[in-house]
Amino acid sequence: MLERRARDNDSNRYDESLSPSHNAIEVRAIVSALRPARGETVVDLGAGTGRLTLPLARRGAKVVAVDLSLRSLEINRQKCEEAGLGDQVVHVMADACHLPIRTSSIEKLGSGMLLEHITPAQERKRCVEEIHRVLRPGGRMAITAYNYSWSLRRRRAPREGSHNGDLYFYRFEGAELAGLLGHFRNPRVSGILNLPKRLAVPALDRVIRALPPLAVQSGELLFAVAHR
Repeated sequence: MLERRARDNDSNRYDESLSPSHNAIEVRAIVSALRPARGETVVDLGAGTGRLTLPLARRGAKVVAVDLSLRSLEINRQKCEEAGLGDQVVHVMADACHLPIRTSSIEKLGSGMLLEHITPAQERKRCVEEIHRVLRPGGRMAITAYNYSWSLRRRRAPREGSHNGDLYFYRFEGAELAGLLGHFRNPRVSGILNLPKRLAVPALDRVIRALPPLAVQSGELLFAVAHR
C-alpha cells in the first residue's frame, strides 16, 4: 500500500517536519478537548511516532495507539518505553477504516491530521463511522484535518493532491467536515493555527478558535469536537 510505504519511509523524519509552535497548538487543543482522566481508555487514531500518544499517557490515560505504519509505531513504542509509559500504551497496526476495537468500548478518541489522507470520499466517511462505532454512548472525540481555508481558495490552491507524489491529501471546508460528523451529538468545528508562524502561540490561537466562523476561514487546520 502506497500510504503505508510512504509513512514507513517518512517515520524517521516526521518529528522534524512540524514546527514546535504547530505541534504545541495542535496537541494542546486535542488534549484539552478530550480531558483524559487517569484510567480512561483513549484511542490515538493515526498515532504515528507518538506526538499525541505521550501527552495522553502522561495524563494517566490508557492509550491505544493505532497506525497503519509499523515503523512509526516502533518509534512510538520506543518513546513510550523511554518515558516510562510503556505499560500504559498498547500499539496496534491497523487501518483506520477497519478498527479492531469492540463496539462502544472506548471513552475518548483523538486524531491529528489523519482524515485528510484517506481516499476516496466513501472511505473517509467509513473512518468517521468507525470512530462513532467504537465510542461509548456519551464518548468524546477530538480531531484535526486540513482546512481549505479562505487564503487557499483565494490562491486557487488545489483541493486535493499528494505530498512528494506518494501521500494523498484532501482539504475540507468547515461545513463539509461538520456534515461528516452529522450523526454525532453536538459536533463543533472551528479552526486552529490561525495566525502566521511568527505569531503562532497557543493563547492567541485560542482566542480566535473561540470564534468559529472566523477560525474556520483562517485556520491551517480544522478542529472538530463531538460526542457520540
